[in-house]
Amino acid sequence: MTTVRPTHTDPEAAPLAPIAIGLGLIMLIAALAALNLIPGWAADYGTTLIAMAIVIHLSLTAYVLCWGVAQLGVMVNRGRLEIQ
Repeated sequence: MTTVRPTHTDPEAAPLAPIAIGLGLIMLIAALAALNLIPGWAADYGTTLIAMAIVIHLSLTAYVLCWGVAQLGVMVNRGRLEIQ
């Protein structure tokens, strides 16, 4: 019996990999740049709301980065990109 693992890679979306990686890095840099503002936001808007917003932002950042890296792997495996 063969086990088929689901994959989130799409060969037609593979050219978007560098854009996704760049966007993920920008989102990560934005989160790091806002670290000193978080206590003020928590005081103004509530700790729970800010904590949930941070978790959502970092989750989306991680997903975009992982998706971009996976798509980059598709490009390498299909021979569209050569890494020397």
